[in-house]
Amino acid sequence: MKVVGVIAELNPFHEGHAYLLESIRKERGADAIILVMSTDFVQRGEPAILPYHRRVHDALENGADLILSLPVRWSLASAESFAFGAVATLLSTGLIDEIVCGTEGELDNTFLQDISEYLLMEPEEYKIKLQAALKTGLSFPKARLLALSNQFDGNRLTFLQSANNILATEYRKALHHFHSHCTLTGIPRKAGYSAHQKRERMVMEKQEAILPDDFTATLHYSHWFHTHILHTSPYDKDSEFNKELFNRYCNQITPQHSLTQIIQTLKTKQYTYTRISRILFRYLLCLPYNNEKGSLADYAPYLRVLGFRRDSKNLLSLLLQHAKVPVIKKLANDEKKLTKDGQILLQQELSAQALYQSVAGQKYPHWQLKNAYETGMIIV
Repeated sequence: MKVVGVIAELNPFHEGHAYLLESIRKERGADAIILVMSTDFVQRGEPAILPYHRRVHDALENGADLILSLPVRWSLASAESFAFGAVATLLSTGLIDEIVCGTEGELDNTFLQDISEYLLMEPEEYKIKLQAALKTGLSFPKARLLALSNQFDGNRLTFLQSANNILATEYRKALHHFHSHCTLTGIPRKAGYSAHQKRERMVMEKQEAILPDDFTATLHYSHWFHTHILHTSPYDKDSEFNKELFNRYCNQITPQHSLTQIIQTLKTKQYTYTRISRILFRYLLCLPYNNEKGSLADYAPYLRVLGFRRDSKNLLSLLLQHAKVPVIKKLANDEKKLTKDGQILLQQELSAQALYQSVAGQKYPHWQLKNAYETGMIIV
């Protein structure tokens, strides 16, 4: 039985995702597809535009067999941490033969292997050039390209100018780090399908959607509570919210600023809009910053099943047999099986879900969202 892993945010699910899942069946000969997805907050540094159970349902109806959650600590993180968390989740199933991702054009596997190994090793020469480029005010993606320019051909480095291709590189890095022989395959994205365009269309057509500005009041209150009641500052070794950024927030932001206005005010050439947004939501959710590359169990101390297809029930049975970590089917029963670190990671996930549902429930009361203990697995 060939089981293929997919990493996707489905924010929201669209025709391109359906094309990818169909291609995995036809081109890669998959017997089953396990998909890892962000739930309530996504790697762009935003709340998911729709609740996760709706996106799970769409994916199961369009070709995914079983869906696992990516803990919010990794879903709301840098491309590297996002990729390491997602790949660790797939590898921890004990079932994955191959990971497939959407890419811009065909993958150059030789180049991908060379550059991912180089970035994982981080030679001293590269680190020096990277830091020098960052000090000039360049954003991390641009500074990294400059630091790599002496080692790799410039034409080939254009591969790293696409978000999807950057993630493919990070997936390969993660596979190297975990010493996995799992194959990474890219399927070129079909032109005309874009989650960004679909989100814009949803907003323009005033469809139901959860947006960053829906969390404005929550962020203002959280910041006030930490600075005036707890008398704590967020900048320390466990935070990306450094002293300079924190001071600019305190000096330039007023209660009248919306969240998107806050991000626009704080962003610089070095701190891009997406990075600032990610930092603010991690601050709001009290998520620790972690740039140390840990073990498989550090990234995936449990597997939380969000849903599965009824006719793929045997896949769930195989998962329970082969998983390298506890599998969560029902929170009330299974969370007791977790290690202390696993319980902390899960609690962060559940807290994020509670906040998301609180905001979404106020905006759309008719959604009647259930808490994590009531929801259970979605079965299609």
